[in-house]
Amino acid sequence: MDLSVIRSSAFSPTALWVIWGLMFVAWIVMTAILMYHWNAYSTEDPKVRKMKVTYFVGALLLFASATTFIFSF
Repeated sequence: MDLSVIRSSAFSPTALWVIWGLMFVAWIVMTAILMYHWNAYSTEDPKVRKMKVTYFVGALLLFASATTFIFSF
């Protein structure tokens, strides 16, 4: 695959970092809302614990892959 097409896109690394930062802030807000609901309305069911772990592992993988992409850009 020819990466020159991707590298010549309209996005600069600075713009990518700004987009990443905005996504991170949105993720923080959504996480706060989810944590409130999980803690307020759950009965500490093992399913809720599994949802929390799955959510945070998935988020960590997505942000790590986005960060890796930006560094390689």
